[in-house]
Formats: sequence, C-alpha cells, structure tokens
Amino acid sequence: MDQEQLPDLVLGGMNSAGGGRYNQVRLEGMSTIHGPLQARMLKADGMMTLDADVLAAEMDADGKLTVKGNLEGGRLTLDGMLSVHGDLRCGTLQLNGMSDVKGGCDVEELRGEGGFTVGGLLSAGMVDFMLQGQGKAERIGARSLVIRRSPRAARSKLLSGLFPKFKAGLKAELIEGESVQLEYTEAGVVTGGTVSIGPGCDIGLVEYRDTVHIHPEARVGKVERIAD
Repeated sequence: MDQEQLPDLVLGGMNSAGGGRYNQVRLEGMSTIHGPLQARMLKADGMMTLDADVLAAEMDADGKLTVKGNLEGGRLTLDGMLSVHGDLRCGTLQLNGMSDVKGGCDVEELRGEGGFTVGGLLSAGMVDFMLQGQGKAERIGARSLVIRRSPRAARSKLLSGLFPKFKAGLKAELIEGESVQLEYTEAGVVTGGTVSIGPGCDIGLVEYRDTVHIHPEARVGKVERIAD
C-alpha cells in the first residue's frame, strides 16, 4: 500500500461514504463510513461512525469515534471518546479521554489520561496511564506497567460519590509484568519482577521475584516471593 497511488477521501457536515483504500481520510462533523476502511492517514474531528474493520497507519481523532469492527494501526492519537466493538491492535496508543474496547487490546505502548475498558486481555509492552475515571480489563500483561490516579480525579470526590463509574481506579482479575507500579487498583492477583503497590490498592495476592513495596494505605491479602 505504501508504493501505490491512492485517492483521498474528505467528508464534512452530515455525510457518509463507502469504505475502501485511501491515502488520506479526513472526516469532520457527523460522518459515517460504510464498509472496511484502509488509509495511510485518518484524521477525524466530530462524531464519526465506521461500521466495519479499520486499518490506518496513522490516526488522529478528536471527538467521538465508533468502530463497529476491529481497529488496527501504527500510531493512534485519540482525544475524546473511543468505542471499538472488536479488537484493538496498534503500535502506540495515545489516549486522552475514555475508551471502550469490547474485545482484546494489543499495543506496544499505551500512554495518556482518562479511563478505559477492555473486554478481554490488555497486552502491552509499556503502559503509563493516569486515571481520571475507571480502568477495567479482565487481564493485563505488560513489560512495564504504571497506573496512577490523576490529581484532577482526586479533586472530583463529589462526582465520584454520586456516580461510581467516574471514580478513578483500576479493576482486573490478573495483572502481570516485569515492572509493576499501581495506585488505586483492585485485583485478585498481581505478579511481577519489581512490584510497587501504592495507596488505594486492594490486592488479594502479590507475587514478586526481585523486590516488592507495599504502601501503608494499601490492602494486600498475601505476599509471596516466587522463583525466577
């Protein structure tokens, strides 16, 4: 696709188009794409609905983006709300807002601030995320995992009390990584080489190989050292 001459697609206002293979796709306003879409560059601003699989080497979206299939790409930058009905796979995901992935999420890097939900496994090389709302995944596996609560979330105690889904925190059954640093996390099992359990955590079992640190304000049922 890199060597092939492809057309551009530009949509504005309330409009729709068919899928296909494009060089650049620019969507503004309330746009709908029918059918699978491939693009070297996808830029979207507004409320966009893509009703099939999407493959984009680079994506920059601002607003509300709904993908009713799988989303795959190289570098994805998303500001706003993202909904993926299938799986999400990419190299780098920069998320500033909220994402809801019904399937699994496989990324090399996940950075940003906001909240996320992953229906299956969140697999990543590196995660560095500040939670303003809820983070949730069935399982999380990463070489390096850093989950912190945003200072702005800490100041929003009234909102989180009235609406629990806005309460900043991570929930997962199993969390695995070489280096794991957690705050405000609820998990059954956390296992890793270097493990740091920070304030607000509620962990059933912590397994570590090298070092472990438990914050005085964390609740941990059991700590075990495991062999290499």
